[in-house]
Amino acid sequence: MSFGFSIGDIILLSQLAYGLYSSISSGRKAASRDLKELEDVLFSLKCALDHLGEASKDLLARPDRYGGAKFKEKLDAMINACASTLQELETTTEKYRSVESAAVENAAANKGKAKLRTLDDMKKSIQVNWHRVRWDYEKQSLQQYREKLKSHTDAINLILTSMIWANSTLADEKSTQSHEKTHGLLEQVLKKSETDDSVRSIVEDIRNMLTQAHLGAKKAPETPPDPVVLPSNSAFITAYSHGPPPIRKGNGFAASYALHSASADMNLNPVLPIRPPGGHVKRVILSAGAAETPFQNHQHTLEVQNELSSAVGQIVLPPEIVDLNARRRAFGEEEYETFRQYHSTEEKVQKPSFLTPATPTIRDLYNGILYLFGALSEGKQQTSELKFETERWIQGLSLLIKNTTPDAESDEGFLHLLQMLNRTVEGSSKSVRQLFYEVSDPAGLLSALDQVSATSKSVRVMKEIEDFQDAKEEWEGDNGGN
Repeated sequence: MSFGFSIGDIILLSQLAYGLYSSISSGRKAASRDLKELEDVLFSLKCALDHLGEASKDLLARPDRYGGAKFKEKLDAMINACASTLQELETTTEKYRSVESAAVENAAANKGKAKLRTLDDMKKSIQVNWHRVRWDYEKQSLQQYREKLKSHTDAINLILTSMIWANSTLADEKSTQSHEKTHGLLEQVLKKSETDDSVRSIVEDIRNMLTQAHLGAKKAPETPPDPVVLPSNSAFITAYSHGPPPIRKGNGFAASYALHSASADMNLNPVLPIRPPGGHVKRVILSAGAAETPFQNHQHTLEVQNELSSAVGQIVLPPEIVDLNARRRAFGEEEYETFRQYHSTEEKVQKPSFLTPATPTIRDLYNGILYLFGALSEGKQQTSELKFETERWIQGLSLLIKNTTPDAESDEGFLHLLQMLNRTVEGSSKSVRQLFYEVSDPAGLLSALDQVSATSKSVRVMKEIEDFQDAKEEWEGDNGGN
């Protein structure tokens, strides 16, 4: 079959890759690591081909954008090489996949029926197992196909990346060309003498906006009026506090109101700042360009008040004012205390720490394996304390799995932990394994391992879990179960 470059051919290749992916280890719970890795590579290739099929629509519509005929020829060669590898893999694995498919169909047909072993069934079982053994020993061939398929996937991803960069570069070039063309048209309009003045003004504004010019630069800044300077001597302030004359300069109403407000507020303030150290008094400057309304000049009024109070020092208030302020403070404190008590919230009883199980680390569980099987080897197999500790270890594993976000680091930790568990269990004595398996089932160890298998993306972790389950089933079959 010869593949030319078209969207239909790419879709056909994707379907072929998916067919191999879905049938490469169908019906096998304990497939070898090489088969699992080959499955992953086939799935990655299928996804890359799907993306290439979508991108090829734009490539076929506008071939000049991506380098023309040369780019298309290279893509043709790459697709043909990928098709050749997939066809070769399909031919090589056909005899194994057909046997696996027949085994799956036979198992589905006999599901729920009584297991009466006939001679024909035994022959089929021996044939299936023999092909599985041969398939598992094809490691060198599987590795070669895996490397070829991975190189095809990398090449497709590189092609897709180059197409993305080409689109980005073309967009930048078109944006620059459009910008230059727009400025050229504006220059032509401005150079024409017969252009209307209003049109010329609009074009000039557009040009300024495109070049980020400040549109208000043509307006001359207004010159602020001269400020009104108040003398800083205390005699002026004392005289002014008895009866300030009106100030008539520029817009004098606001400045006059500010001084009146300052003197009035100063007489009602029970706590005023005293003269600063050194006795130096700053000069007070009022702007003659103040706003018309006194409310808009409130901030400036406060500044004048502070300056005046600093100049005259501590103000002695009448006794009735001091008493009134004291009663106001006392009333405010009582109201605040009443409000705080009314709106207070009852403190919640904190949960005791021993009711919250602590999540162990991978290192804690690793050391727990060494402790448990070390204690078992000392003759404590039948003690309830050791059974309880084994249950606590399994509960800690379940809690760690529940609170761990699946990633490469967590997969690596679970891999080392499962490897240690498999080695320790297989190297233990019969009585030790008997006790561990008795405790592990009701404590939920298999459920915890199923959670790891469902969330982990590591093929090696899944392989260790399958090894543990296979070893447990084999041991129970040889020893008549738990």
